[in-house]
This record gives sequence, structure tokens and C-alpha cells, in this order.
Amino acid sequence: MSTFGPHLVFDGYGCSADRLTDPSVLRRLLDELPARIHLAPLASPAIAPHSAGGVPGLSAVLLLAGSHVAIHTFPERRFVSADVFSGGSFDVEDTLACLREAFGPRRIEWKLLDRGLEYPRTVSPIRHVVERRPSAGLPGPGLGVSR
Repeated sequence: MSTFGPHLVFDGYGCSADRLTDPSVLRRLLDELPARIHLAPLASPAIAPHSAGGVPGLSAVLLLAGSHVAIHTFPERRFVSADVFSGGSFDVEDTLACLREAFGPRRIEWKLLDRGLEYPRTVSPIRHVVERRPSAGLPGPGLGVSR
């Protein structure tokens, strides 16, 4: 049985606070990572300051074709949280290497999730759901239906 795709969840501890506050570190990572792991960016990365839970840092998101990368830094705690998701596949080892190179954590934790364990690989099994979707001028799920 094939799944929709892998989702890497990464936490880095003991990172350099300087790297976690520098938007150019995030930009460089998000500019280089897609090519290294063979995923296609849809736009430039979005990088902005945040204050999640009262702890300031940076958040970065990169939309990829059928995928995404999200990163949240917490310099005061020397912590970074990242996830990389793909509707296809990507090189997990190379992704981990890129994240280590970018942030220099002393310790990491990571998990690899199989997303969409029951994801139908064709539209046919879910055609009835698509056909019943109300047309409210909103974009659909990307599934074309011929009537």
C-alpha cells in the first residue's frame, strides 16, 4: 500500500542563537534545500518575526509543488522546530544534514510520519465526494470532474 507521502518533523536543541535570529540563514536554507532534495518551489520563501507563546523568533514557510517546508526559531531557548512534507518523496538524510548545517544544533530529535495511509491514488474512489462539493466560487481540491 502506498501512502500520500512522508512528513519529517525536526527539533533542534542547543542551536546558535545568532543563526536563529538571522533571516539570511533561513533564506539560504530555503533557497538551497529544494534543489538538494529534488522538490520544486512554487514561490519565494516567506520569512517573518513571531512571538509564539511570548517567545520571539522567526517563522519561515516555503510552498513546494505538493509539499511545504515550515521553520520556527526560538533564539532565547536556542531551539528550532521544522517540518518538511511532500506528496511524493524526498531524501530524508540530506534534509536532516541541511537542517544541521543551517542551525548547528547540539542535539536533535526527529520523526518521519507516513501521511495519508489510506490516500486514494486515483480520483475514481472519491469521485462522489468531489461531485457533491458545493460550488461557492471557491477553488476545489484540485480534482477535475467531467460530467
